Amino acid sequence: MYIVGTLRSLRPDINSTGPQFITSQHWRLQQLFPEEMAQANQPIADLIARELRAAAEADLLHPHDPDADGWLAMKLVMSVFHHYAYAREHESIDDMVEHLWAFCLPALRGSVPRDLPVSGR
Repeated sequence: MYIVGTLRSLRPDINSTGPQFITSQHWRLQQLFPEEMAQANQPIADLIARELRAAAEADLLHPHDPDADGWLAMKLVMSVFHHYAYAREHESIDDMVEHLWAFCLPALRGSVPRDLPVSGR
């Protein structure tokens, strides 16, 4: 939910200018306050790590290191969010989100459902 929901907020029918504002302010603040930005981002990585641990306990995912994987997943989502905030779409946001999730599942040692739609990109 945290990965998919964050990126679905890029859909133009949901929010047309917010993602660009968030991206521009993120990079401005990152330049001015790098340590504070790392602290501000850590709760998201921690949230993802908690969910990875819960998924591991439920035998749904098998992350190598939930803390490191949570941080990397957060950075991947952030990077994709920043790109699509300004990029002209080459695929629908929903297709991109499904493609990203299909990429993340095997990285977290989960199984990708056969019916998960993946774009041709």
